[in-house]
Amino acid sequence: MNKEELKKAVKECGSLTKAAKKLGMNRTTLTKIIRSTGPEISIKPRKEPTLSESKGVGKDIMEFRKLHDKSYIVPDKIKTALSKLKDNWEYENNFYKIAGVSLNDLSNFRDEFSDYIVVLKDRRIWTGSKNTAKLLRGMLI
Repeated sequence: MNKEELKKAVKECGSLTKAAKKLGMNRTTLTKIIRSTGPEISIKPRKEPTLSESKGVGKDIMEFRKLHDKSYIVPDKIKTALSKLKDNWEYENNFYKIAGVSLNDLSNFRDEFSDYIVVLKDRRIWTGSKNTAKLLRGMLI
């Protein structure tokens, strides 16, 4: 893929994070490629690992992914924390502790959960449901 195709993918997905996930690459790498001014870079998207039908000895790919792949672990932890909130809300500086992720990891996957976030002037609030977020946004002056 060239730079123009990457930009098109970002536009279609609506965010760098979603586009990077779809393309199978890190958001930071995608940003660097799109913003680079040097010569055109052509990349091949990473293929998702396929699970074989045969059951052999040892652990399968999904087990590895659950233990080591941040693009699987962090969103899963965030979803769990959102379900704990239910119809309540929490400031982001406390929510990351509930989720058990770092602020950096939370910021890398924030775009995927934008429906659950209410942005104030100087802070972000995470809500347990989309309806709660919508209600809180309606209360803002």
